[in-house]
Amino acid sequence: MRVRVWIETKDDKVNRKCLLSLLILTLAFNLVTSLFISSVAFVKATDGEKFAVNYRLHEDGSKIWVLGEVINNLTVSVRKVVVKIVFLDSNQAILKEVNTTAWLSVIMPGRRAAFGQSIEKQSVDGFTEVKVEVASYEESEDKPPGIDVPNASLILLPEGVLVTGNILNTAKTGDTKIDAFMVTALFYDDKGFLTADITEPEMLEKALLPGETHEFKIAARFANESSNLKKYILTAESFGETEFTGYAITHEIIALITKNPPPDRTGVFYQMILILWAVALVPVVIIAVKKWKRKPQSKRPRTKSK
Repeated sequence: MRVRVWIETKDDKVNRKCLLSLLILTLAFNLVTSLFISSVAFVKATDGEKFAVNYRLHEDGSKIWVLGEVINNLTVSVRKVVVKIVFLDSNQAILKEVNTTAWLSVIMPGRRAAFGQSIEKQSVDGFTEVKVEVASYEESEDKPPGIDVPNASLILLPEGVLVTGNILNTAKTGDTKIDAFMVTALFYDDKGFLTADITEPEMLEKALLPGETHEFKIAARFANESSNLKKYILTAESFGETEFTGYAITHEIIALITKNPPPDRTGVFYQMILILWAVALVPVVIIAVKKWKRKPQSKRPRTKSK
């Protein structure tokens, strides 16, 4: 009886080592991905009769940010809108309860205002649920329209998202001036609301007269955490002698985003991937050099009799 036996050559060992190196690289990639990709939890509150509240949780070092929007479903404007945020554990016990205010002083009917609050992770350790709702508000007179955003552009950067543009004083009378203003940008991805950011209320050195413009910039936190940004909405208001006087934006500016942000090539995650690739390629290169220096050997069947 004859049995054909294959004897492993050096080529087989080279191929096995290459496959092992690729396997190690794949496992390492999955490990690093799980460690460094930001944890973002999407939550949408139940729409109520008066307000709709949408929000998202973002982890940032030792803090958790609750960022969201309040949409006014009433037929009247509201002011002093207070949003209550409650962190609960698995037994529905309250771990943390905080209040924050909407960023616009007056929310017109059918319009939205952003809000945000940071929480220390340690203070809500073990939370399993977050409830967000409008706790209180007051009815208000409308702010007369007097601001527009005639142009705005979004720049997708590796380190974040930047919105730049100009506000325009659209008032018709010469005595209608803008002394201070604030612009808010809200971002949305395929899941809905993602994040929001705002310009600091800016006091102008020279009042903005009707027909005049002034530039603004908004660097948005967490907007580059999503690879599927869909749109952003801009809203704005000015301030007069008191917090609840001044002018509202003529209409909310809605802009679609047709290009996704580029990968972050400056962050820790990308640098770790490069290091892992370099480490994994070292044995492959060494094996290839050894293979090139030696004479090629082919597999030969050896026959032995029993």
